[in-house]
Amino acid sequence: MHHTFSTNAGARHFSRRRYLQAASALPIALLSSRYLALAQDDGVDALPEFPIVAVEYSFDLPAEAPSGWTQVTLDNQGTMDHHAMLLKLRDPDTLADLEDVLQSPDFGAIFALADSVGGAGAGPGSSASVLIDLEPGQYMAVCVIPDDDGTPHYLKGQQAPFSVTENDATNSPPSADLSVEMSEMVFTGISAELPSGPQIWEVTNTGEQLHELALVRLADGMTIDQGFEIFGIGAEAATPDDSMASMEMEGPPFTGVGGIAPLGPGQTNLLELDLAPGTYIAICFVPDTASGAPHFMLGMISGFTVA
Repeated sequence: MHHTFSTNAGARHFSRRRYLQAASALPIALLSSRYLALAQDDGVDALPEFPIVAVEYSFDLPAEAPSGWTQVTLDNQGTMDHHAMLLKLRDPDTLADLEDVLQSPDFGAIFALADSVGGAGAGPGSSASVLIDLEPGQYMAVCVIPDDDGTPHYLKGQQAPFSVTENDATNSPPSADLSVEMSEMVFTGISAELPSGPQIWEVTNTGEQLHELALVRLADGMTIDQGFEIFGIGAEAATPDDSMASMEMEGPPFTGVGGIAPLGPGQTNLLELDLAPGTYIAICFVPDTASGAPHFMLGMISGFTVA
């Protein structure tokens, strides 16, 4: 099956590509400097950083990283949205096989050789970080975001190998403010109301499929139901006064505020956020392995407010 992270929900609704374009209109409020302050406040030593620079269509990253908890930072110096999904090979000797597989859009073949341990995404000119407990082994960073023509960026060259070497030193991440589970087809643990300010979410994929957590902040005055309608959820139930068609606004209806790249079953990332007051939506764009429908169309979308 040909899997891409996109959906066609109608002319008034946003596909994954259109979401990414709109989300890039304002900087992602997910700054790596926030982590340093959080770590110091929590009494935790600053973690080693694994910097990844993204442009169209390539990554610049170190050849090696030490094992253990690491701050994976994506610095997007391109003009498009990018993320770095980190694939860990099950057998380090199959790197050449994975490189061959990454010449096609066959996700099944990719995940027959490797598992995704997550990663960070950022809009143009933005930098974002997640914290990952990297195990020793051979890895490949890829961007699976589709281009305007629907082609995933890794097919245009945005892929880069690196290795994680054994590290005897031990380190610990800061404690999480919120624990979130992703499974079929639901986010669990995201409260209806959350406090504003810097915070860390522990996000774990407890399901059997790949899942991601993308966060958007809705434009001022928009309701969660109106946000859902943007993505084709519940539009038929909206009243004329509440519908998106009745709203007049300047600029995009939402702003991307970070998230975790598609994460494999059993994997955990710590997501660094600095949430401003407002209304938010958490959403998963990964296609269902059976139907091909994006997970949010099957219920993996959740709204909440921040005060």
